[in-house]
Amino acid sequence: MKIEKLTASDFDGLLDTLNACFARGQEGYTFLDTLPAMWRHDDTAMGRHVAIRDGERIAAAVGIYPLPTRVAGHDVLFATVGNVGTRPEYRNSGYMKALMTESMEELKRLGADVARLGGMRQRYNRYGFEKAGQNFCFTISAKNVRDYYDSSLGHEGEYTPKLSFRPISRDDNAALSFAQTVYANAPQHTDRGDNQRFFDVTHAWKCTPWLATFADGMPAGFLSNYPNSGRITEHYALSPAVDYQMLLDWMAFMKFDSVTFGTAPWDVELNRKAGKIAETVSVATADNFKIVHFAKVAMAMLAMKATYAAIPDGQFSLAINGGETIQYKDGMFKAVEGVTADLSLNNLDATRFLFGPLPPSSVCDIPAPIRPVVEALLPLPLWWNYQDRV
Repeated sequence: MKIEKLTASDFDGLLDTLNACFARGQEGYTFLDTLPAMWRHDDTAMGRHVAIRDGERIAAAVGIYPLPTRVAGHDVLFATVGNVGTRPEYRNSGYMKALMTESMEELKRLGADVARLGGMRQRYNRYGFEKAGQNFCFTISAKNVRDYYDSSLGHEGEYTPKLSFRPISRDDNAALSFAQTVYANAPQHTDRGDNQRFFDVTHAWKCTPWLATFADGMPAGFLSNYPNSGRITEHYALSPAVDYQMLLDWMAFMKFDSVTFGTAPWDVELNRKAGKIAETVSVATADNFKIVHFAKVAMAMLAMKATYAAIPDGQFSLAINGGETIQYKDGMFKAVEGVTADLSLNNLDATRFLFGPLPPSSVCDIPAPIRPVVEALLPLPLWWNYQDRV
């Protein structure tokens, strides 16, 4: 069983294999439309895939995509492990186990700090991936908007749409440059490359990017929406107030009965506005994550938390079985040696303990001396944008 990295000459072969894995009977399906950002006809893009062949045919493949990300001023190397597929005729051959094992080694070679993937929990637990993080999900209906602003309910003001919308095309460099700037101003953002790749990222999962403009034609923000639905997969604007207006205005513009969108824990102003009006609010895991460097990731997420919450005094140490021991002290996380840990957890439990979505007391018993600081500090706001999944 030989594992190899692909090259530009494997472009068509990889596409054929992924289509065979994911089409699921959909006529005219092509993986090229699902994740356009990953498809570049060069050795760099194709070299992010490891594969096993049967003769000339690619029997199974896995992609490992480095995604440099800025988190509250900290550089964190995220990586997506994705496009995990074995052609139906080669399943149960042990190919995917071998490729996933190799992918974990590739993460080390890349120097990834944290990796993410989609898929079933127990299938990927064995490789260190665990459901974690927090994603707030809001559904706002047209009736919510109409009744909330009804003067008979005693609310000040009245909702009035202020923004116009148009789809963003691949050749609209002015709109794409604006969207790039607004996205890069967010507290967490990933390097999406040039305008063409940025367009492909906003188009992932067959979504459509839309530019929102004020009455004078000046850009206000942008969003991507899932096909033929009120599901918004990402949204960025000049301010939280404009973002909120954009979400409501887009529902009115599209004449949808409701819109559904996610936010991060640090989107506090938008969360306050949406939480006051939404029909439903839920908290879900942000994704499946494998934390490679716990201290570094925890420190970045601590810096993010400091942008919207008080950071408590106190200290505690956590030993990750088979990995590093990290210590929280003086408002910082760092890896330490020779310290007797207050708590010892395996990497899956440590991931949920530090990053949620549930409170740390839902993960394990917390020793009484460190309980106040642990419960005040955790979980840290690990999060991932839907459109940046590859």
